[in-house]
Amino acid sequence: MKFKTLFIINPISGGKSKEHLPEQILHTLDVQKFDPNFVFTNRVGHAAELTEQAIRENYQLVVGVGGDGTLNEIASKLVHAEIPLGIIPLGSGNGLARDLQVPMNFKQAVECINRFQVECIDVLKLNERFFFNMAGMGYDALISEAFKYSRKRGFWEYLKLCIQKFRDFEPETYRLELDGKLVEQRAFLVSIANSSQYGNNIYISPNSSLRDGQMEIITVEPLNWRELVLLGILMAIKRTQKFPKWKAISAQEVKIFRQTDGPIHLDGEPLRMAGTLHIQLFSQALQVVGGKEI
Repeated sequence: MKFKTLFIINPISGGKSKEHLPEQILHTLDVQKFDPNFVFTNRVGHAAELTEQAIRENYQLVVGVGGDGTLNEIASKLVHAEIPLGIIPLGSGNGLARDLQVPMNFKQAVECINRFQVECIDVLKLNERFFFNMAGMGYDALISEAFKYSRKRGFWEYLKLCIQKFRDFEPETYRLELDGKLVEQRAFLVSIANSSQYGNNIYISPNSSLRDGQMEIITVEPLNWRELVLLGILMAIKRTQKFPKWKAISAQEVKIFRQTDGPIHLDGEPLRMAGTLHIQLFSQALQVVGGKEI
């Protein structure tokens, strides 16, 4: 019996034409195991709608072909649905795919689908929005917003924006309630980590795991220009915990109280949300097709 499979393709992820992607996928996909259908998104929110339709039509696998934003839309509808999420990463950061060890090489990613090794990962929910990789506020939310509207993609554009936005950024004081314990912190950034990295192998929380039943709240104290450069280097070499102004606290439920409403990011997508944020963890709530042998 073949697995009824829907490939949801974001045609603008990564900036390259996706017109011939279905044929390229079929060239490698094991069609003796999978019965594939292909659909392209045409607007924000469309991937979520297509996933809801796939659930109604009894699909057995939904594959996101795109970046972290596309995957967030799809995965948010698959939480507790007992339908696995497959990933062919074509975004600019691909944080979730990298943490799951899904190859960045297109053909190898399809071969991971063929192996169909399913595992369960934790899911986080910020107010009413699910996320799977990383959320944050402060400096990284500002950069996420700027990156979304930049004409260029990739690591070097992200680095350029980090440099440009640093001069005028003003840190904020946050009140954090971590499993009932109150902490007040003036911070350059606050990240809520389900996985270890933002994307592009930039590790803000190197020891975080998608499978351990807890999240990490990362705070970085206000810093100067030289310290920002050092932090960037340490994130790139997966030694972020060596930075003196970096702190991680593990928790299962978190409330964050900000002075005002403001920007945040969820899986790299910039949003504006209320000053009070409530983050919950749902253990092993999403099935995924992993990239490594398990």
